Amino acid sequence: MHILEIHNLEEARAELNKIKPDRAGIAIMAPKAVFRTIKIKDIPPTVSNIIKQEMLALGAEAANMRGAINHSVKKSDLLLMGTLQQYMGLIKILKKHSFGLPQLAQDLKKTLKEYDKKSIFHIAGKNWKLGMKTYVMGILNTTPDSFLTEANTLAPKTP
Repeated sequence: MHILEIHNLEEARAELNKIKPDRAGIAIMAPKAVFRTIKIKDIPPTVSNIIKQEMLALGAEAANMRGAINHSVKKSDLLLMGTLQQYMGLIKILKKHSFGLPQLAQDLKKTLKEYDKKSIFHIAGKNWKLGMKTYVMGILNTTPDSFLTEANTLAPKTP
């Protein structure tokens, strides 16, 4: 038994494929296997409370400033914790609200998409996943004009 860290949908699908579930099940389960924590800064308490309630209704979690519930603060940060599946549900719901939430839904969708883009690079037919291990790259230039032939000796030239 061991804990898996699944960073994106590609990894989720790969892990699911290893256990050979029903093909339709992979499409349903993969977004549930990827967890994201997102921080939204300086939003009005009304917006913070609506998002928190919608996240809780989706089975996800959200933490906001204590004073957001009774509007004793003018702004609150909001920490969202959920799976990609839950975020997709939240985005769909927020598009129907007022208070600037349709724009926030677009921003949330863009944030998730951009995060997933930067975690994997495709170079030379291979996937390079950032944040999982350290990669070292070197460049070796062996063309004849790359080296100064005089550099082979340490003795200075005398005139």
